[in-house]
Amino acid sequence: MERIPEWANDGRTAESIVELLEADDARVTELFDRLAEKRDAPQSVRDRLLARICEMLAIQRLAEEEVLYPALRSYDDKLVFGFLLVGHGISMRISEIRDSTRARPAREASLVRLKEMIRRNLAERRHILLPFVLARLSRTQLRWLGDDYAQRKLRLAAVAGTPRSPRLVGTSSKPTGLRNTISLALWRQRRGRDDAHPR
Repeated sequence: MERIPEWANDGRTAESIVELLEADDARVTELFDRLAEKRDAPQSVRDRLLARICEMLAIQRLAEEEVLYPALRSYDDKLVFGFLLVGHGISMRISEIRDSTRARPAREASLVRLKEMIRRNLAERRHILLPFVLARLSRTQLRWLGDDYAQRKLRLAAVAGTPRSPRLVGTSSKPTGLRNTISLALWRQRRGRDDAHPR
């Protein structure tokens, strides 16, 4: 059985996707605060915490992109596109941080950029995205999406624990468009098209 991180499955069920996103945002803030507190800790301790932050962010953003954004597209495609672009930028910073072939100062600079992007993104989510979601979707839709989001995070976390995980593949020496590759593969799979069996 694969080990699933506690943040991926905190035992809650039938919650609104907004409540789940708010809880995830609070966890991200807490982990960045812990990273700041460990400024003088050994590099290996900071690296482990940073790896946890990157994994959590990658899984949460991908689950959000695949569950929430399709439900919002018909209401405001430009808003969804804007948040997708920010998510792509976050994924790029995560890839830069995970790239062990980059010099430590370059990785630290990417971390500074990631923290700033996350800070701005959390504020935009709190003031723009989440109120927009609450105003457009019914309680039932919010709960359905919440269940889908929680399940998607669990599946992504399980995949991240395997040898062919996005987390491990993304640490290669060459930056990859892994996030987009995963999304495209899932999109094809959902529509019955597999790369191994093109139609």
